[in-house]
Amino acid sequence: SGVAEPFHLFQLRNPTFWVIAWGTLAGLVAGFQFYTPGIGNYGGALIGGTVAFAIYTVPWLLFLHWMDRYTPVRPGLLATGSLWGGVAATMFLALPANMAMLSLYGKWFGTTWANDWAAGATAPITEEMSKAIGFILLLGLAPKLIRSAYDAFIVGAFIGIGFEVVEDV
Repeated sequence: SGVAEPFHLFQLRNPTFWVIAWGTLAGLVAGFQFYTPGIGNYGGALIGGTVAFAIYTVPWLLFLHWMDRYTPVRPGLLATGSLWGGVAATMFLALPANMAMLSLYGKWFGTTWANDWAAGATAPITEEMSKAIGFILLLGLAPKLIRSAYDAFIVGAFIGIGFEVVEDV
């Protein structure tokens, strides 16, 4: 059943480990490139937003930990999910895809429609798919640790909270 099985992130023979590592590294590079130009003008706001959302995250993590009290998922797996959601899914997958789709919507439907509807039409597709990719990768990394739909719900919630916090900052 996988109840007592530990979580091992570093599985050098597992291709999903390398995809997670590559996506996380690429997300860190993309995040650095995204935030670096505005540090001089918006550094204080970035630090303030980071602190505010760190405080915001704590009650959610406590709530999710409380919800996971019957068949707890390994903390390392949850941390890896949050890392994927916050770094790889947000900065590496969703941000470039959203920007590309926003520019296409302006060309296809005009700037008025794009200003009003493009973000709402794009985000559910690109952002949810980037989080789902992370879940599938985690399922490939630890198939015995995600034992039920409830475990999948908890892992998905941690991926989502990582995504939300980084996106909102």
